[in-house]
Amino acid sequence: MDLLPDCLAETLLNSVKNNAASLSDDTIWSIHTTLLETALHLRTAHNARQGLLRLPPEVLSEILEDILDPYCSHWTFRPFWRSTETDSSVLIPVTHTCRRLREVALGLRSLWGTLTTKDPHRVPIFVERSRPAPLTVAAWSRHDIPSVFDVFFTGEANRIQELHLCSVEVEHMNYLYELLNSPLPCLKSFTLHCYQADWYAKPSQLPLSRDRNPSLRYLTLKNTPFLPETGFPTLTHLSLTQVVTGPDLNVKVADLLSDCPRLESVVLSCLSFETVILDGAAHRKPLLLEHLRRVTLHEMDDNALQLYMSLLQPRARDSAYHILGHILGHNNQRDNPLLRDFLFPPETQKRSEDQPAEESLQLCISVHPDHNGEFSGWDRSYALTVTTRECTRRLATYSGQRRYIGNSVWITQLLAANATWLAAIREVWVVNAAPSTFWPRFLSSDTCAPVMSPLVHFPALETLTLVSDHTFLVEGTTQPGLYLLPSTEDPTAVAPKLTALRLMHGFSDHTLAKRRATERHVPLADTLDFKQMLEDLRCGDYAYLRDTRLIVQTTPNVRVDRNNLDRLREHFKDVRHEWLDALPAMPVRGEDPARRGCEKWSESHW
Repeated sequence: MDLLPDCLAETLLNSVKNNAASLSDDTIWSIHTTLLETALHLRTAHNARQGLLRLPPEVLSEILEDILDPYCSHWTFRPFWRSTETDSSVLIPVTHTCRRLREVALGLRSLWGTLTTKDPHRVPIFVERSRPAPLTVAAWSRHDIPSVFDVFFTGEANRIQELHLCSVEVEHMNYLYELLNSPLPCLKSFTLHCYQADWYAKPSQLPLSRDRNPSLRYLTLKNTPFLPETGFPTLTHLSLTQVVTGPDLNVKVADLLSDCPRLESVVLSCLSFETVILDGAAHRKPLLLEHLRRVTLHEMDDNALQLYMSLLQPRARDSAYHILGHILGHNNQRDNPLLRDFLFPPETQKRSEDQPAEESLQLCISVHPDHNGEFSGWDRSYALTVTTRECTRRLATYSGQRRYIGNSVWITQLLAANATWLAAIREVWVVNAAPSTFWPRFLSSDTCAPVMSPLVHFPALETLTLVSDHTFLVEGTTQPGLYLLPSTEDPTAVAPKLTALRLMHGFSDHTLAKRRATERHVPLADTLDFKQMLEDLRCGDYAYLRDTRLIVQTTPNVRVDRNNLDRLREHFKDVRHEWLDALPAMPVRGEDPARRGCEKWSESHW
């Protein structure tokens, strides 16, 4: 039969309608029921011939798993933990498509295991459909959190694998305590972010312990007045932000760290204010954390940094150590041994002379926008990153904190004070190297003085990479220049023996760039303007570049005029243009926090 089931059913129904006058009501309803059953069987037979539905259940299962996009790709809500949470609600329309897909979808219990406050009325449905698979709970609406808690008081708590609670109010703590006081043997990841913590309440402990939670691996606490009862032998990732438990906070944090022997990543943020620093040398000995490979210390003063840097010393190879949002003191940063020894370890300096070129030290000077993508905001950050064979070390501060040191520039001071150590560096990256990102003020301690090139401190420099990210529509990014390079006009400057100069222009986030371009009524695509660069070359102050190879690398939305490349060949040993799918970054150990947006959001630095 060539007619589709729906068309056939409609034809038969019209025939019954035309003859309805001669039929009784019972006969009409009997025919109606028979027609619906016939249409259902015909639709089932028709679907069975479709290629998709003829696939084995295992293949259909993989297809259904792939359509479960993480929440963070669609909503303004951004989970700051590494999680397996997915949007189970997108499967509901699939179950309404046909019997075959419904059968496969309902048979995969794990697909229904994410419970959120997006649709609180569906939580009981998902609990039933996912049984007995593990559950991932993500609740961020403080008004709906109690209804989520109620589900687990019926005996489902032992299935919870991940529990992420944001904006929990004080009046909901009783629900939380009651839930956590029951055994959660499957709990691997726990996040708690309090909406309004009662800082003046009597100090208490979070009812998490190694006995009730023997599988806990990831723990994030933010804006809470308590810490767990004990440490965890299974814990690998720990993030503590704005945790205040009283004047003995640092003692409790040190005890917690020492009681988690398998820690791999530690994030500590805003733990230095109104707290007492540990006394006694015994508390400052490095903790025995053999697996520690990543440490992030955020918004801490020198006293707190000294404490936690002595306690947390990564032992694993290819480790990463980040000091972000550093609160600069009144002391001259040139003479700050804490920062100097952090970025330029003395033991590395001793080995640098014998280090092969292919394993050379790398350094990156960068300006990063705030979380809104603005370089003019209070929270834009200046960062200095040093990569050795053993570890990547990053030091960053926010522009607003310049008030602590007046016109002093800490990066310039640190570079000038460590010339011996820098003599071994052969590769330097400069990120967001545009005048509008405040490089002139960034590099000079006197805003009226000429800009001093940071490259005068690298006599062995061979490869220089200048990166401009057009995603944030930085004014001046389309005009490459050489003002960051030493000029022979300065008699004190030593021209570097560059073998390669790379200019990288493009968009790190095309979606964000398109949205920002629409808001500002500017074109998304840019054309590089080499006018200023050609003028700099013609003046003769950069004649040392004649033995240098120039590589211009751009992403598809940045255009390059071939005529400009021909003009540049008159001043370089070789000029080459390359297309890039995405902007690369300097190779670093561990995940680079700057790739996740503003460096201020420490919870995302796992």
